[in-house]
Amino acid sequence: MTGSIKEASGIQTYGQLHTAFFQQNLKTDQVVTEYNSHEKQPAASLGKLFIVAVALKIVEDEVLDLQQRYHITPYEYQENMHGTGRLKVEFLPLWAMSKAVRRDMLPTKTLEDLLRYSIQFSDNVAIAKVADVAGRNRIQDVLSNWHLHDTTILNLESGTLNETTAQNVGQFLYEFRKGFLVRDNYLGQKFLRWIPTRKTATASGQEVTVRHKDGNITQDGFSYCHQAGYLQSIDRRYIEHSFVALTSDKAVSDKDSTYPQQARVREMVEDMVHQLS
Repeated sequence: MTGSIKEASGIQTYGQLHTAFFQQNLKTDQVVTEYNSHEKQPAASLGKLFIVAVALKIVEDEVLDLQQRYHITPYEYQENMHGTGRLKVEFLPLWAMSKAVRRDMLPTKTLEDLLRYSIQFSDNVAIAKVADVAGRNRIQDVLSNWHLHDTTILNLESGTLNETTAQNVGQFLYEFRKGFLVRDNYLGQKFLRWIPTRKTATASGQEVTVRHKDGNITQDGFSYCHQAGYLQSIDRRYIEHSFVALTSDKAVSDKDSTYPQQARVREMVEDMVHQLS
């Protein structure tokens, strides 16, 4: 990789942080920057993008219905209430009740609610339910049909891990935005609106919306912090890029806080935006 490309990606300034990076101009289809893009890493919450997109594809095929309601069982809630999420907060008062009382009181959620919570709030209870409803083997089959062969979704029965590459995430972001994966524009726009946003600016002062999904996990002595998504100018006419940053660093402990690493990843993305024109 040439020094100029490293410089453009903002990677060489981040010390020991190991980074895989992928950036693409969605208007010209040109890959702007690629670095370690075929290295597999734990997908962390970026895996939710794939699962939700597959579920939307199944809705498009009229196998699932967005308005179908699903009951979260106390077991499902207990097994998946770790980490981030909105449902664990909503359900917590009910969880404090006795098992006999709460068994029939955990509220139902529509599939659309579960999909939105999975992306917007990175909800672990919601995404586990979506994966079960869609079928984990079917999710993997669809990903294979989409030629995302380096991406696997956690499935304890088959022993697959939750892994992906920067290239696969970048390919997914490009093909989803172009309407190649889910062709129904109504469903595609829902997906995009669910992705959290923040505002920043280029060096020339042009405002940019960063539509981003983050993923954070500590595993096997390493902390992984990822960010992927889309860059759009405020009026959506000028800048439209996709970007993926997958990072790993040595964890201090199994419960290592990833906040400093998250800040470094955000800084990396800010540097990338700053250089856009």
